[in-house]
Amino acid sequence: KDWVLLERALLLLLGVCTTLDPEMNPALVIKPYLERFLLGKGQDLADAAMSATREAALAALALPAELRRFLNLANRGDARVEVANLHDGAQVIYAVGQQMVWAGLAATATALAVVFDGRGQMDARWWATAAGIICGTFLALALLRGRRLGARKDRR
Repeated sequence: KDWVLLERALLLLLGVCTTLDPEMNPALVIKPYLERFLLGKGQDLADAAMSATREAALAALALPAELRRFLNLANRGDARVEVANLHDGAQVIYAVGQQMVWAGLAATATALAVVFDGRGQMDARWWATAAGIICGTFLALALLRGRRLGARKDRR
């Protein structure tokens, strides 16, 4: 976002400069200020390019050494990968899955009770209503369990 705003501002300034003085080259005007800003005082472009190249080369050489060290640890069986809060995340996903299952079963049982009532099948309506109540109870318990997991996670 900031880069786009900077480019827009520079293009607007370039447009104003070329409108006011078509012969002016803004790059020549900006160059001394840009060199002083990027390079600092007492350093030329060649020194800056050389130091940047040196830093890039050192970084490129250091990466394989770290990779080799990791592979040696992995070959010996000493490398460990730890995922923070994996158990807590799995419990939350399990709780949400339970809530979805119980909510689906309760909604299905309630819909069946309404259908059976409309057809006059009172015995089937009674069983569907009982199943809806049981599934609704398990849904409420799953929601309470999920709330406890969330409260425990917030305390950490």
